[in-house]
Amino acid sequence: MLLKDSNQPIGVSSYTIKDQLPRELEKLLPSRADIQEKLRALDIALAYY
Repeated sequence: MLLKDSNQPIGVSSYTIKDQLPRELEKLLPSRADIQEKLRALDIALAYY
């Protein structure tokens, strides 16, 4: 199958954005505080290089 006309749409997609993750996923991810602590620790570790 060839694309005969590049001015015609090929497909349509849609998405929705949510303010919060489902609880099942929230449990799998680190908290904001955990991420901030790891970044602080990394920043301190890199300061010694």
